[in-house]
Amino acid sequence: MILIADSSALIALSVVEKLEILETLFGQVYVPRAVYDEIRQPHKPESIKLERYCRDKVVDVSLDTNFNVSLSYCSRYGRRVDL
Repeated sequence: MILIADSSALIALSVVEKLEILETLFGQVYVPRAVYDEIRQPHKPESIKLERYCRDKVVDVSLDTNFNVSLSYCSRYGRRVDL
Protein backbone atom coordinates (compact mmCIF):
# COMPACT_ATOMS: atom_id res chain seq x y z
CA MET A 1 0.00 0.00 0.00
CA ILE A 2 1.20 3.52 -0.71
CA LEU A 3 0.76 6.61 1.40
CA ILE A 4 1.29 10.09 0.06
CA ALA A 5 1.85 12.01 3.24
CA ASP A 6 0.97 15.63 3.79
CA SER A 7 2.98 17.89 6.05
CA SER A 8 0.60 17.94 9.04
CA ALA A 9 0.61 14.14 9.41
CA LEU A 10 4.40 14.01 9.11
CA ILE A 11 4.91 16.81 11.63
CA ALA A 12 2.53 15.25 14.15
CA LEU A 13 4.23 11.85 13.92
CA SER A 14 7.64 13.47 14.15
CA VAL A 15 6.70 15.33 17.34
CA VAL A 16 5.69 12.07 19.05
CA GLU A 17 8.67 10.23 17.49
CA LYS A 18 6.53 7.73 15.57
CA LEU A 19 7.44 8.33 11.91
CA GLU A 20 8.39 4.67 11.55
CA ILE A 21 4.76 3.68 12.02
CA LEU A 22 4.09 4.80 8.44
CA GLU A 23 6.18 1.97 6.96
CA THR A 24 4.63 -0.49 9.40
CA LEU A 25 1.12 0.47 8.34
CA PHE A 26 1.59 1.27 4.66
CA GLY A 27 4.82 -0.34 3.47
CA GLN A 28 5.94 2.24 0.95
CA VAL A 29 5.78 5.93 1.78
CA TYR A 30 6.08 8.64 -0.85
CA VAL A 31 6.22 12.36 -0.09
CA PRO A 32 5.40 14.92 -2.80
CA ARG A 33 8.23 17.38 -3.44
CA ALA A 34 5.99 20.31 -2.39
CA VAL A 35 5.44 18.68 1.02
CA TYR A 36 9.15 17.95 1.35
CA ASP A 37 10.00 21.57 0.58
CA GLU A 38 7.47 22.73 3.18
CA ILE A 39 8.69 20.49 6.02
CA ARG A 40 12.37 21.27 5.60
CA GLN A 41 12.06 24.99 6.24
CA PRO A 42 14.90 25.83 8.66
CA HIS A 43 12.69 27.76 11.11
CA LYS A 44 10.38 24.78 11.76
CA PRO A 45 11.18 22.76 14.91
CA GLU A 46 10.95 19.30 13.32
CA SER A 47 12.64 20.21 10.04
CA ILE A 48 15.95 18.37 10.56
CA LYS A 49 14.31 15.13 11.67
CA LEU A 50 11.72 15.31 8.86
CA GLU A 51 14.27 16.11 6.18
CA ARG A 52 16.31 13.08 7.21
CA TYR A 53 13.26 10.80 7.24
CA CYS A 54 11.76 12.02 3.94
CA ARG A 55 14.94 12.45 1.88
CA ASP A 56 14.63 9.12 0.02
CA LYS A 57 10.82 9.22 -0.24
CA VAL A 58 10.41 12.35 -2.38
CA VAL A 59 8.53 12.11 -5.66
CA ASP A 60 7.57 14.68 -8.25
CA VAL A 61 3.80 14.59 -8.65
CA SER A 62 1.87 15.86 -11.63
CA LEU A 63 -1.60 15.26 -12.98
CA ASP A 64 -0.09 12.48 -15.10
CA THR A 65 1.46 10.63 -12.16
CA ASN A 66 -0.16 7.23 -11.70
CA PHE A 67 0.38 5.58 -8.32
CA ASN A 68 -2.18 2.85 -9.05
CA VAL A 69 -3.83 3.33 -5.66
CA SER A 70 -6.98 1.54 -4.60
CA LEU A 71 -9.00 3.41 -2.03
CA SER A 72 -10.80 1.66 0.78
CA TYR A 73 -11.98 2.31 4.29
CA CYS A 74 -13.25 0.28 7.19
CA SER A 75 -16.92 0.66 7.90
CA ARG A 76 -18.05 1.13 11.46
CA TYR A 77 -18.71 -2.62 11.60
CA GLY A 78 -15.10 -3.49 10.77
CA ARG A 79 -15.68 -4.53 7.17
CA ARG A 80 -13.41 -3.28 4.42
CA VAL A 81 -15.25 -1.37 1.70
CA ASP A 82 -13.47 -0.69 -1.58
CA LEU A 83 -14.23 2.61 -3.24
